[in-house]
Amino acid sequence: MGERQSFVKLFAVLSTLGCWSAGGYLLLTEPADPNTLFAAIMDGMGLYFIAKGFFVGPSLWKQAQQVELLRGLGSYAAHEAERKRES
Repeated sequence: MGERQSFVKLFAVLSTLGCWSAGGYLLLTEPADPNTLFAAIMDGMGLYFIAKGFFVGPSLWKQAQQVELLRGLGSYAAHEAERKRES
């Protein structure tokens, strides 16, 4: 596993936890007046951030895997080009 891939996977985990934390905070925070539009917006944003956490982390994780696969493909293509030049 390359350094870049582990870096992206670390950010995948951190972004998921950050989204879930922000969503939980917004859902659990009680506004001064719970019967306002602001309270409804906070609840909606909390649910949005929790749902976003389920998307962002796996998306970044998959991106790290794809980058590693493409890097291997690039080195294979360079090796094949060198081999063709020698023959």
